[in-house]
Amino acid sequence: MGTLIFFICLVIGIGLFFYIKRSEQKQWKISGEKELKNKQYEHYKSLRIDDPVSEETISLATRLKEYSNHQKWLKEILKVLEEEYKIHNLDIFSSNGVNLSEKHEDVDYVFNNSGQYEKICKYLQRRPIKELQEDIENKLNYSEDSEEEKDLQAIKKNREELENLKDRVLSLIYEKRDRPEIIKIIKKENKDKEDFKIWCENQVWNINYYLNSEIQEIKFKKSN
Repeated sequence: MGTLIFFICLVIGIGLFFYIKRSEQKQWKISGEKELKNKQYEHYKSLRIDDPVSEETISLATRLKEYSNHQKWLKEILKVLEEEYKIHNLDIFSSNGVNLSEKHEDVDYVFNNSGQYEKICKYLQRRPIKELQEDIENKLNYSEDSEEEKDLQAIKKNREELENLKDRVLSLIYEKRDRPEIIKIIKKENKDKEDFKIWCENQVWNINYYLNSEIQEIKFKKSN
């Protein structure tokens, strides 16, 4: 009798063990699938901002069963943009391109990619507002040109600053100031510059300092 009871308990125990194992495996599988889906959804949200009507974005939205929501979202952001433009016209732009109110931040990100407005209209089989399309592209091109112009101006300004330092050192040399005195004067005049250094090595003057984490430097020698 005792053997029978032991056998029954053993069978029940083994059954419970396998049941628990299967349950754990099922939970792990569900957890893994959920984590993968969450990662895919985050990727989708990033893609829909960068390229909302690309084949990859539409395919991912379909796999995530977000296709209908994606279509709805495209129509909504298009409506927001066009209605704001009809009301405020060029006031919807800033120096960086499309710049609507904070609650429409996503709209800015989407339409500040060149050609995006036209692509979305084409995908939704909507006729774009020609003037809006032109204004977006003009603003984006202007922003890009402005940034390039700013960079060129900054480079030019930095070069002029270095040349001015060179001229200042040479003028002190022509005044018959000695090397230690020149270094002291130049350092004092440029104490606000980051990590400013000036020295003379084998009659070659060296000046360098940091500006916006980039080193600015010049080397020169007094002409005979």
